[in-house]
Amino acid sequence: MIPFDSLDKRGYLKGVKIGKYPKPIAEFPNFTKPKGFIVVTPDNLDTPGVTALHARDFAPRSIEGFPKYMVLREELLIKLELLTDLVQARGFKFDRFTVFSGYRPRPTATVWSAAATARTSTAGRPTSSLTPTMTAGLMT
Repeated sequence: MIPFDSLDKRGYLKGVKIGKYPKPIAEFPNFTKPKGFIVVTPDNLDTPGVTALHARDFAPRSIEGFPKYMVLREELLIKLELLTDLVQARGFKFDRFTVFSGYRPRPTATVWSAAATARTSTAGRPTSSLTPTMTAGLMT
């Protein structure tokens, strides 16, 4: 693991743009900076995270080549495992969740557009669950 303090002031870690973390917010104690970043290489892509998920499932897909960096919180992995068990216990044919993105350092026009589209349909009613995964700069 590479310590969080290795992130430079511009939000880069060894030449890879991670982004800047927001300042802590008292009302949201879970939105704190991570202790460090896990290095993802071709050699550890198949390292298990939880029963059906591996490092490759959490590694950023938007970054070409290696190394890549990720942050995992143990308590969220446990919740993911419990949620998987719950869905299976309810009788759904389901083997695993797909992880899209847990952190975006800053919104892009595409993200804002997708979030706005997801919030309302032409009738003004909610139409999608995209928005919770698209909170800019925060793990959701």
